[in-house]
Amino acid sequence: MKGSIYITIFCSVLFVSGCLHFSKMEMTSGRNANVCKKLTGEALLYVIYVNTRAGGNWGEFDMINRQDALGKAIDWIHDNAMDNDIDLQIRSAYCNDTSFPIKKDFHKRSLTDFLRTVPQEDVVSKLNRWSNYIAKQIGVKNKISGIKNLESLVTHLRNQNHVDNLGVIFMTNNYYKSESSIAINTNSNSLVEFAIIGNNDPVSIAHELLHLFGSVDFYRYPYGKQYWENKDIEFLKSEFPTSIMHLPSDKDPKNFTIDPFTKYCIGWTDSLETKYDGLNKGKTKMTQKIFKDH
Repeated sequence: MKGSIYITIFCSVLFVSGCLHFSKMEMTSGRNANVCKKLTGEALLYVIYVNTRAGGNWGEFDMINRQDALGKAIDWIHDNAMDNDIDLQIRSAYCNDTSFPIKKDFHKRSLTDFLRTVPQEDVVSKLNRWSNYIAKQIGVKNKISGIKNLESLVTHLRNQNHVDNLGVIFMTNNYYKSESSIAINTNSNSLVEFAIIGNNDPVSIAHELLHLFGSVDFYRYPYGKQYWENKDIEFLKSEFPTSIMHLPSDKDPKNFTIDPFTKYCIGWTDSLETKYDGLNKGKTKMTQKIFKDH
């Protein structure tokens, strides 16, 4: 089984990011995989607000702000799709509001603390258990029989909404703190992919949404084994200087683009130019990485 997660932390003075892989993989292995396949046609984003100790409880004002940030991210993706003659309609559905609280803490106080302290080999299994618990809770509260985990919830939602492309987003309320955002199981065909988003930044949100549909990061980490060679990173910087898959440097989506390599990963093109063939090579295991870039 192949699995990967992408981690992002964004705030006004600090951007921290990491990525964890468990096997050799091609850079485009998330293309047309799992539930979030090609980012074309109709896609549904199912949003679940989660109360945690670190972020506290969601209030109505907080939810409105997060919905606004998600809307800006979706609008930016729609604009790029239109510019590339891609038929795309992303819509969002919200599982709950303040009258329907869902609470589930991470193994550690916050997702950031969790990712920094939990052994890398346990990260995926623990986050999958976290998401499965919430999915089961949703089934119980909505009196939907047969919801035992995230996979069964997604199956129910796909049938209910008559849609194949469905992305699950767990929202945590960490507006005033730096907190991780993460996309997990993005190149697996046995575990449902999902994202956990902990901030109101539309650039970070758009970055994670593209991960759900197969995109990969364009930057190296300061230590540990890598999936990009140094020469690849330099090529990506020069070839795609405005790509949103680089380490984002500001919060305005209009300053970023979707590059040709990412377009292929998310299904917007059917082939890669020959000069990009060398990028699609798997590397060895990666360890979790956290770093600061002031």
